[in-house]
Amino acid sequence: MISETEEVVGAGGVLELERAGGRVYIHGMVEHVRDLASGPDGRRLEVILRSPLHRLVHTVQSRVFLGRRVDEIAEEVLRGGGFEAADFQLRLQGRYPAREYVVQYNESDYAFLLRQLTWWGLWWFFEQDESGARLVITDHNGAGGELAGGLVYHARSGTVRGRETVLRLGRRGRLLTEAVSLSDYNYRTPEAGLTAEARRACGPAGCGEARVWGSHHGDLDEGEQLVRLRREALDWRRETVVARTDSRGLAPGLRVSLSGHGGLDGDYLVVEVAHEAEQESARPRGPEQTGPTYENEAVLVRLEVPYRTPVEREDIQIPRPPASFTARVETTGGEYAHLDEEGRYRIRLPFDPSDTPAGQGSHPVRMMQPFVGARYGFHFPLRPGTEVLVGCINGDLDRPVILGAVHNAATPNPVTAANASQHILRTAAGHELLMEDRRGEERI
Repeated sequence: MISETEEVVGAGGVLELERAGGRVYIHGMVEHVRDLASGPDGRRLEVILRSPLHRLVHTVQSRVFLGRRVDEIAEEVLRGGGFEAADFQLRLQGRYPAREYVVQYNESDYAFLLRQLTWWGLWWFFEQDESGARLVITDHNGAGGELAGGLVYHARSGTVRGRETVLRLGRRGRLLTEAVSLSDYNYRTPEAGLTAEARRACGPAGCGEARVWGSHHGDLDEGEQLVRLRREALDWRRETVVARTDSRGLAPGLRVSLSGHGGLDGDYLVVEVAHEAEQESARPRGPEQTGPTYENEAVLVRLEVPYRTPVEREDIQIPRPPASFTARVETTGGEYAHLDEEGRYRIRLPFDPSDTPAGQGSHPVRMMQPFVGARYGFHFPLRPGTEVLVGCINGDLDRPVILGAVHNAATPNPVTAANASQHILRTAAGHELLMEDRRGEERI
């Protein structure tokens, strides 16, 4: 039994690596502790250290963001998750449109944040020193620092090396989709074509084409931006360089200059590092050290090839919305229907905890009608407080549409078992059209 478990689990932790000229720090939070053994040599523990972002995994919630850009959403999620201003920084070069309506539904803050970032091609890394770790969210390869002195390729030879080196180096190629096409429909411009296409720009040839419908771009410019990001998320993975090194200073987000190999010399972005270290010989009566105490395997991308986090990451699951959910019609004041110039409503979702003023719980939402046309149609306006059923276009929670109004105890049905033969249209002011179908009593 570990007496310190309550103090350790969930606390901040840091892994320190000795390096010539100083130390390397890897900060995180302790997720797991297990006592492996106790003896004359001391206690042996198994400790799992997670990314500082891991704290967001344990907050699951539903909420609505209105008129917000991805950077604004990211900042609100991080601050709500306990990150202070000094704990993160957004280093963005691109411009990103505000989304009318973004829904987080029964989703962890971690999954929601990563889903929003990857949609817009953003990626992240940590800058770490003795005082702590700072999360950096970016959209370009130059956001991080540079590994001083670079790295030199030096194959294993048994000789003593006087500097950190690359021990093994090689290309890794993958067959991926050759082209991407994104299409959508915007009811505000129903005749406009919204198909954007992009083909491989670098790396080994691919095959096939991914044709995606419902990518939620409002115009062609936004579609072109999104399809470029999807293409770039494929292109960097077509060919990468995998390096086996003993450089303890390597970390995702760093730029590094490689030399000594010839064909693979050049400037790279570090996108992944897997560390391997052991210190058994440091234990009392521990075994003699016969191999290296530290090595890593790093994945590198040519610096001129934009890096994008793939949308289909295993830890990013797109939430599956319910077939429908209830909401309430809202108004900014008054007893009559609160409609905009296009006859759309404002609604409040039952799981939205925000304290936005009445009538500002959503963007304007269309309502499905039984009959529509160019200069004709059907619409009985809904008064404030009416309960409605809401569906999602293309299964996208960010694209609600009102399917219809439903009765409840406060708004009872005018036709029940007591008058099942009647067809009634009754307005709030008491105007009524009644059609009686009971045999022998038919009347209007």
